[in-house]
Amino acid sequence: MAVALILLVSTGILLRTLANLQRVNVGFQPEGVMTGMLALPPERYQAPESRVAFLRELAARLAALPGVTSAGVGAPYPFSGGGASGSFNIEGRPQTPGDPGPHGHIRYVSPGYFTTLKIPLRAGRYFTHDDRQETQPVVIIDEILAKQYWPNEDPIGRRMRRGSRPWATIVGVVGAVRHSDLIGEATKGTYYYPIYQQPVPFAGVLVRTQGDPALLAGPIRHVVRSIDPRQPVDRLKTMPDLISASLTARRFAVTMLGFFAVSALLLATLGLYGVISYSVTQRTREIGIRMALGAEKGTVIQMIIGQGLRLAAAGLLMGVAGALVAARLLRTQLVGVDSFDPVTFGATVPGVILAALLATYLPARRAARVDPVVALRHE
Repeated sequence: MAVALILLVSTGILLRTLANLQRVNVGFQPEGVMTGMLALPPERYQAPESRVAFLRELAARLAALPGVTSAGVGAPYPFSGGGASGSFNIEGRPQTPGDPGPHGHIRYVSPGYFTTLKIPLRAGRYFTHDDRQETQPVVIIDEILAKQYWPNEDPIGRRMRRGSRPWATIVGVVGAVRHSDLIGEATKGTYYYPIYQQPVPFAGVLVRTQGDPALLAGPIRHVVRSIDPRQPVDRLKTMPDLISASLTARRFAVTMLGFFAVSALLLATLGLYGVISYSVTQRTREIGIRMALGAEKGTVIQMIIGQGLRLAAAGLLMGVAGALVAARLLRTQLVGVDSFDPVTFGATVPGVILAALLATYLPARRAARVDPVVALRHE
């Protein structure tokens, strides 16, 4: 009973967490967005200018598709399973030896990236088509980096750079985005470079539509082939599907835990039934004497059920204590659920009590049917 209750409570709070994760604010609006991944072969797109030309044409044609409200490219995009991070320097702030310096996720995006995902602009501006290779390097940071490294000042116009690259001017601050993890707070910020200014050999396409985004898989392939017949596009999935896929491992773990919890409860119920049934068999003479002296059937049933519930109560007390410990150990994996969740405990404890009642009622009813004459004659 104790083990069953611990497993049931753990399953319950993880199930509630799983439901809450479906409503976590990811920092953008995933509904209506179709995604796909491109890898530009170096033999055809070795020159940065060729990559820029392809990506510009791709974004323009995707945006012109019927029903599409906006389109962009990003390397990588949220929940695509990729991404890099790196340190950067802030102009005018020397670093001490051993100090890794400011750090954040790195993304390369087109001008339509932020509007397609509807990432809010907090200050400054988004990238434009004028942010090209021959123009002044620019960068956009998110609000996490702005608060961490420019807490009491306006970062717009300040400059930063990675390694020996040219200094890039901060032209905008956008909202924080969850890139892969729905658990915990988003603590690491992100800085974005314009992909037309710093082209990379891979990119993801992002297309927002007013209808069903899954219907855009075919048109996206057609657009890519119309620009380069030898260029494939892979992993065509809607953004909500990508976010849901990030919870696959957690769903499997909860399913397995639930299976073991139900199995433990079933074994505990059968075990209690066996113990009480054996006890009734051993006490047949006693029960016969009680009934011969005038004991009512209801009294006998209450006596047997009371014996079973005392055993179950001991297991429940140990189970509640163990469940509290287990819930505290799981607290780093909980979202929107307290370690001592009254809803979960309020649902599982009565369920275990009901199982104990069922396990003891059947032997108790059999005991109440004992014929005192037959029982005494048998003895």
